[in-house]
Amino acid sequence: MRPSLRGRLTGALASAAGWLIAGCSFIVGDGTRVLAGPDASSVDDAGAVDAAMMPRPDASEGSPESGRDAAADAPIDAHADALPPSCAPGCQLGEMCSADDDCITDRCLAGTCAACSPLCNDGYACASNHDCASQQCAASVCQPPMCASMPSHCNDNSACGANSDCGSGRCVAGMCTPPACGPTCTDGKACGANGDCASRQCQNAQCQPPGCANGPAKCGQGSPCGANSDCGSQNCVAAQCVAPTCAPVCPSGSPCGGNSDCGPPHMCMGGRCK
Repeated sequence: MRPSLRGRLTGALASAAGWLIAGCSFIVGDGTRVLAGPDASSVDDAGAVDAAMMPRPDASEGSPESGRDAAADAPIDAHADALPPSCAPGCQLGEMCSADDDCITDRCLAGTCAACSPLCNDGYACASNHDCASQQCAASVCQPPMCASMPSHCNDNSACGANSDCGSGRCVAGMCTPPACGPTCTDGKACGANGDCASRQCQNAQCQPPGCANGPAKCGQGSPCGANSDCGSQNCVAAQCVAPTCAPVCPSGSPCGGNSDCGPPHMCMGGRCK
């Protein structure tokens, strides 16, 4: 028996259902509604669709049926609306804070400005000298140590509350420490003690040429130096004056640090082979 027109149309539509959305329907030539999804039997002759085939809203999501607002279920950032207290950035000890930089002590602990004692830096609030790294508390504020006001600033191993207190320019854990270049800092570098300098001469927080560098012959071989210009040989290596590269046969007029640098019959006089 030949299939009816309705049957043929229904079969063709069912085979094309791979690209159609389940639950969509069409009106065929004889006025019958057919379902274009995988279960065409779910549509009766009157065109009624099985309720089980229809998508149902999730009651857990925001919808009129659930009575809930989806926006209300969005995650809340507890810090999104956090604002610094009105006293920031100068909140005193015991005042409320939300970050370290809210407090004059630069320390916010459990929402309260806490003491930085006993290593409070210069300018921080204090109640006694013991609170300050510099050991100097005046008018409830940590002050630079007395040595910081001197031309040489504070020597290595002195108490400090800021890098600027130290001749070396380095204050670590409340103490002036040698500069990174020590003990072979060249002439002109910052220093907090003679031992920081290659020349062994620290004056007014700066490495200076050794005393012999001021003489006409400059410094001889083996002398401490902080620059080539400190040496008669014009050759400072590892903080020590060494022979010039032309030694031991340097010609007349060459820099020298000793007679042994000059080729005979020349001698080293005033830092020159003659």
